[in-house]
Amino acid sequence: MVSFAFSTAWIRFSGGDAQPDATDERTDLTVLVKTATDARITIQFAADAEYPYTTKANAAARKEFQLPADGPFIG
Repeated sequence: MVSFAFSTAWIRFSGGDAQPDATDERTDLTVLVKTATDARITIQFAADAEYPYTTKANAAARKEFQLPADGPFIG
């Protein structure tokens, strides 16, 4: 049988229940990935507007932004 004092100390040491912490961390990671993806897409759309595929001289810049060389970026 575990004493009340031990249980209380364990909860304080471990930060409480491990499941909510893991869930919160997974949610935080999901939010960070979504934010990064949205930012990448915004940058790619801006680069697509700045370096249109119809101008051959833009091929290198489009490659740097991972844009298609022969068509518009569609997300």
